[in-house]
Amino acid sequence: MVFNILFAFFISIIALTACVMGKEMRETIEPKEFKTAMAFEIRDGKLFIPTYWGKEKVKQLLAFDTHAPTWADSSILNNNNSVSRINNLLFRTTTIDGTKLTGSIYRCDSIRLGSVRFDKVIIYNIPSDSNGLNTRGLKAVFGDNLISMGIWKIDFNNSLITFASSLDSIDLQNSTKLPAEFSDNIISIDAVFPNGNHKKLAVDFGYSGSLILSRTQFAEMISSEKPDSVSNQRINIGNRKYAAILHFSETIKESLLGLGFFRQFKFVILDYRNKSIYVSSEAGI
Repeated sequence: MVFNILFAFFISIIALTACVMGKEMRETIEPKEFKTAMAFEIRDGKLFIPTYWGKEKVKQLLAFDTHAPTWADSSILNNNNSVSRINNLLFRTTTIDGTKLTGSIYRCDSIRLGSVRFDKVIIYNIPSDSNGLNTRGLKAVFGDNLISMGIWKIDFNNSLITFASSLDSIDLQNSTKLPAEFSDNIISIDAVFPNGNHKKLAVDFGYSGSLILSRTQFAEMISSEKPDSVSNQRINIGNRKYAAILHFSETIKESLLGLGFFRQFKFVILDYRNKSIYVSSEAGI
């Protein structure tokens, strides 16, 4: 079981440790004020959104990942006329098992998402089978460098995702605000476990599970020296209790709150502009 989830953590580590050598480059977005919506699909625990690359508008389904940079493997980067390698510019990172990884950096002229266009998009070239990890066919990710440029409402009941420039255009009715911290595109939530222990969790939509900790942290949160690999808990976030299925890993150092946790709600809103998270006040399907 641990092997199947390692890839999610591998990508998460990249988000925290990737180092680009060279001058800073940032994507731009058009128009400046926008609201667009599209259907999404969930496969193998990943949320996929449709994007269209370059003037030819080549369709690519990308996995929505709040805890990773935008990346793709060579099968995508080398077969798209809108993508070019940036010479003499590399990224460096360390994988979950300590292995060092270096790769090329590419730029896509434009990536469209509904009526919104991202220009000069930076993309890391990462092999989809890095270190032999099982990716289940995942070849590209829509990462935090793009996600952080607006406000997202993910409607799980209707499989609809909305991207907007202003919170005023998002329906907040029947929602609850979760206490959260935003730093360098990383979202953290403080959770209190039934034994009273606190833990800061990184929001990671690239992790398909509910909540995962290291073995030591897992044992501390459920007060057991020999924990089972899975534990059903109710954790406190703010002044409310939420269901969470806890897992542990022998290798990871991070503590993650994954897509599986947020799928219990009718919708979730990630407001990067105002550094806030909202979830539906009622449970979802």
